[in-house]
Amino acid sequence: NRWHIIYPIAENGHFNDKHIGQIIENLGANVYFSIDLDLLSLSVIFDIGTSELSGLSWEEMMTLLKVVAIKFNIKGAYIVELAPVTSNPISVYTAGKLGYKIIWYATWSDS
Repeated sequence: NRWHIIYPIAENGHFNDKHIGQIIENLGANVYFSIDLDLLSLSVIFDIGTSELSGLSWEEMMTLLKVVAIKFNIKGAYIVELAPVTSNPISVYTAGKLGYKIIWYATWSDS
């Protein structure tokens, strides 16, 4: 088993196709996502443990998931670092939607 850590440091604070290529070239046939919500931009989710100013946008995260689902088998996933401290439900909804999208892409890639 190989682990590949995705850390959202990119040129000019943007994650692009080059970075996705660098990530997927090191993956095996079966992929297990371990997603720390700190990976995402504060504009996407704000009730998290330790935020990253250069985090991934929602669209960048979805692109990464889709590319991985097309090329590999998503076998499992977990999501950590949701820390809801406000009464605003947006962060909880976003984390839930991310989980839903992972499940959808994992099953979509099987068809």
